[in-house]
Amino acid sequence: MSSFSGRMKEYPNISLDRFDRENLHARAYCLSHCHKDHMKGLKGPLLKRKLKFRSFHNVLF
Repeated sequence: MSSFSGRMKEYPNISLDRFDRENLHARAYCLSHCHKDHMKGLKGPLLKRKLKFRSFHNVLF
């Protein structure tokens, strides 16, 4: 299990290899490679809803 929280101090608006909890507030998401511990929350309903809202919002504005 990874102890990495998904954020780097230098890039606070980017979530890396973690897609749950406080990482849902990121402005960009990056998956470095496909390992189970790097994909935490990737299929979760909250991330899907957030990405769907962003896509819809971009079409409107």
